[in-house]
Amino acid sequence: MRKVKQKDFRIINFKNNSQDQTLLLCHGLNNKSKVMEPLANSLNHQFSRAILLELPGHEDGSPICHAELKQWVDYLDSSVVKIYSDFPATKLSAIGYSLGANLILRKLV
Repeated sequence: MRKVKQKDFRIINFKNNSQDQTLLLCHGLNNKSKVMEPLANSLNHQFSRAILLELPGHEDGSPICHAELKQWVDYLDSSVVKIYSDFPATKLSAIGYSLGANLILRKLV
């Protein structure tokens, strides 16, 4: 399993929420984390921060990625561990689009 590093996701901190709540956003197959930014910003009043995850195989900007489902599931698992390590008291919510939603559902089951 590839170790998750800080550069693998972007954190957007919101100043208008006193509770420690984190929103994890996971993009779809042919996207990058950047496409989730408008959604994160529209929910800024409900969360302390948004974390936009960049799935493996998407970092270089190529529209078609070369990774397998297990790699993405393992990566999401590692990302959640990293989030709780960095923000131990946070309540975590997650939103995914397409592949991102599939990965989040797999994490829940």
